[in-house]
Amino acid sequence: MILVRIVAPHFVAGLETNSAVRRAASILHYVVGWPDDRVRAYVKEQAWKASVVADPQIIQHEESFEVRWPGGRRFFYFDDNSGRRAVTGRITREAAFAAAQAFLADL
Repeated sequence: MILVRIVAPHFVAGLETNSAVRRAASILHYVVGWPDDRVRAYVKEQAWKASVVADPQIIQHEESFEVRWPGGRRFFYFDDNSGRRAVTGRITREAAFAAAQAFLADL
């Protein structure tokens, strides 16, 4: 999912797209379902400016993987020490990375 920022003379709004618009600010509600090419042409026709805010990504920290996307972030904690894992209930590094990838795929 990609977040796009639209800047017009009288508003600034965002929309989420993944080859077609899935969600949009209320002022742009009518573009939901439009393919990206149609939105690009419309933005150009209106003389607005559009820019990609950020792509979703997985960031590794010392004890977690962070999934960061334009709408927020989520952490998947792990522990490499099996003794501590038994006490804390955390999962292995590999399982945490797999969970982060699965979460990212569902965005």
